[in-house]
Amino acid sequence: MALEFISEFIAVIFIIISYFYTRLKIANAINPIFLKKKLNWLYICICYIGIPFIHIGPIGYLVFYYIVFRYQVKKESRYALFYSLYAFLAYESVYYFFISLAYRFVDSSQWIMFYREGLYMLICLLALAVALAIHHLIGLNQKIIESEEFLPIIKKTTDYFIGLVGIRFLSIFAYQVFRNEYLEIKVTASLSIFIVTLLVMLYLRDQQLKYAHKEAMQQKEQELMQYNRLIDELEIVYDEIRGFRHDYAGIIRSLEPAIRRNNMEEISQIYKEALCQMNYDISQKDYSGFELSYIKNVGFRNIFSQKILQAKDEKIPFKLEVTECIPEVEVPLLATIRILTIVLDNAFEATVMTNNPSIVVGVVVENDRVIVSVKNTYDSSTMQKRYKIWEKGYSTKIGHKGLGLVNLQQLVWELDSLGLKTEINQNTFTQIISFRTKE
Repeated sequence: MALEFISEFIAVIFIIISYFYTRLKIANAINPIFLKKKLNWLYICICYIGIPFIHIGPIGYLVFYYIVFRYQVKKESRYALFYSLYAFLAYESVYYFFISLAYRFVDSSQWIMFYREGLYMLICLLALAVALAIHHLIGLNQKIIESEEFLPIIKKTTDYFIGLVGIRFLSIFAYQVFRNEYLEIKVTASLSIFIVTLLVMLYLRDQQLKYAHKEAMQQKEQELMQYNRLIDELEIVYDEIRGFRHDYAGIIRSLEPAIRRNNMEEISQIYKEALCQMNYDISQKDYSGFELSYIKNVGFRNIFSQKILQAKDEKIPFKLEVTECIPEVEVPLLATIRILTIVLDNAFEATVMTNNPSIVVGVVVENDRVIVSVKNTYDSSTMQKRYKIWEKGYSTKIGHKGLGLVNLQQLVWELDSLGLKTEINQNTFTQIISFRTKE
């Protein structure tokens, strides 16, 4: 009796793994929110209380995916639908093919529950492994997927997915109504759906790669243009420095006779009218471009050079302060670029709304960390609800989606080698990002 109870208990665990874990895991590969405990209960309610009651079967999985992507992950409806269909087909197309193939050769109806559910679990786990391998091959890039330029591809792919899901449900219905007749073609039908699903996903992967390549080429062209502009700017600055050097030599020569005569009045006049004026002129010039030579990290140099040129175009005072050699950091290059872009874009957008726009970027090394501080002026009237700046959808700028700081916070949570501190004063907003250096 005890042995029978244990075997049935283990069989229940097999069922939980087969029905719950596999479908949550494939969706979790798209967004890690799916394996949070509170969503498991929502999954139970939708799939095993409401859905069987009204006899619409696997639609429950699709409904669950959509609810989470739409209302938990906060995706737009078109992207929530796309991700839901993708997650559903990624697993279900493989699952139905493996199930139909296995049960065509194995009749487990007479087996005890332990062996029957154990076999079913193994098939589900195998289907999950294949589905995850396909997902890894596709390399779903959500940044590309949700870009405006990629929207026509998403619409087309979503239409394909809807058609495949419709065929999948018709297949399930045909099996329930014409069980004996449908058994003869069940494996072929499931294989056909799996192959077409795979082809559509490979089409999506190909389009992503083309888009990424095009974007990379555009980025390189833009970087080349920016570097050429920066070189031109540095040549102008160099000519100015040569001019200052010549002027400085002339001032020193003019001091010599006054010093020889011990004429303090003349020395004071030269100091006030020439040296002090030269010092003022030098302090007003922007020599940030020269600071880039201290920085080894390509991501830092690239973003800072872009922002130096942007500040010049928009006539915003921008100062880059680097006093020592800055080493490489552990944070991946793409993440580094995203982080600095978000912080500096916010700084530009905030400071341009003030009467005294100003941005100061400081880069220093402290122990095993590279500290980047971005300080900008802002309009204090736009920051009455400071506590809400980290909320998704909230923005102090009209017409903005309020995603920048949310994405920044997400990156900080995901990367152990990254730290973030925010300081808000009466008229200045400062973001301090710490990057762990490479050993």
